[in-house]
Order: sequence, then structure tokens, then C-alpha cells
Amino acid sequence: MLEKPPAISGVIPLSIWIMALISVSFSALGQYLMKTGMSGPAVRAALDESVMAGAVRAAMEPFLIAGIACYGASMLLWLLCLSRMPLTVAYPLVSLSLVLVIGLATLFGGERVSLPQLMGIALIIGGVLLVGRR
Repeated sequence: MLEKPPAISGVIPLSIWIMALISVSFSALGQYLMKTGMSGPAVRAALDESVMAGAVRAAMEPFLIAGIACYGASMLLWLLCLSRMPLTVAYPLVSLSLVLVIGLATLFGGERVSLPQLMGIALIIGGVLLVGRR
């Protein structure tokens, strides 16, 4: 049987909020970097040859390596946040990574955002604000 974790109550320090936002930001940056690495011509050409050749080439791709490092840093920070925040407050913040990934893909990846996507972003931000209230 699973043990119930101890309740986390009281005011969440600003430093923990900042750590959570940094974690979410690293996660989004990691996604963008991994996409960039896997979309490069060398990796795509190697993937066309075989999955194994693609995997070997991808393992040497600096953007992919940086993305995985960002993801790892995000996970470590997130674990610290989970030890200091109620899950019902922390987890909605993960939704913000969607907003950040779309922003990165638009600003740096040349992707376009449609009006319905912008409306969705507004709903996500509004939802995070509502769900995160205590």
C-alpha cells in the first residue's frame, strides 16, 4: 500500500516559485533544442539510411545533447519543487511549458502560430492561474 505523503501547507516561498518556473523553462528549452537537433540535415540523412545510423548520428548532435542536459536539469529542479509545493499547485505550472515551446518555435524556429493557438495559449495561462490559486 502506498503511503500518503505529508501535507505541504503554508506560504510557498518566492524562491520555490522561481525554481518551478526555471524548471518549466528548462523543460521547454530542452524540447526546442531536441527538435532542432533531430531536424538537422545530418541526422535526417542518417535516419533515412537506418534507425541505427540515425541514432549514432543523433548521439553526436550538440543541440540534442544540450536539450537532454536541459531536460535533466529541469527534472532535478522539479523534484526539489515537488518536495516543497503541493502537487495541486505545482503540476498546473507544467502547462506553461506548452506556451514556452510555442514561443520558442515561433521566435527561433520560424513556425507560425494561428489565432486558435493564441486563444489556446490564453486559456492555458488563465487555467494555470485559476488552478494554482489556493
